[in-house]
Amino acid sequence: MTTALSKVMDWYEATAEMQFLAQRQLLLRGSILSPNSKFIDLSHQEIFEKMKQIKMELDDLAIVSLVSVFESLVLEYVTQMISFSKENETLTAFEENWIRYAKNQVERGRFTDILDLFKGTIDSQLVGNVKKAYQYRNWVAHGKKGAKKESMDPLTVYDMLRAFLENMWLI
Repeated sequence: MTTALSKVMDWYEATAEMQFLAQRQLLLRGSILSPNSKFIDLSHQEIFEKMKQIKMELDDLAIVSLVSVFESLVLEYVTQMISFSKENETLTAFEENWIRYAKNQVERGRFTDILDLFKGTIDSQLVGNVKKAYQYRNWVAHGKKGAKKESMDPLTVYDMLRAFLENMWLI
């Protein structure tokens, strides 16, 4: 089944494969660069180093995208749960205010706190690993400032996020 999460992973895998193929062509054929290439003045070694850096950035970009899609799906689910809880009933002023407040908390609250709400339903180690992926995403998205986070790879992050969503019955 194709999901928003799997679409991101498909994009990442295709892009990573294209980079691998370009690197392989460079190894097999030598110079395959056009005269206008940004890499034309670089040695093969410098190009390979640059390709390694690009792959690391691609990995980080994929994680940013995967976690962002995941966050959106979870927040949408929680918001729908709040709305659905009293959908067919006449609400008191307090209940309307409470629902408005709860929705506001979902939109403004810390996402890691929302993830903690799933402990007991979803394995707490998985929740903790997803929180690490979320924190890594934030570190990357905000310019990799502060202490370096433990590196993560997109496939592992994808598997974690997919497992979390499967436990929520969202995919």
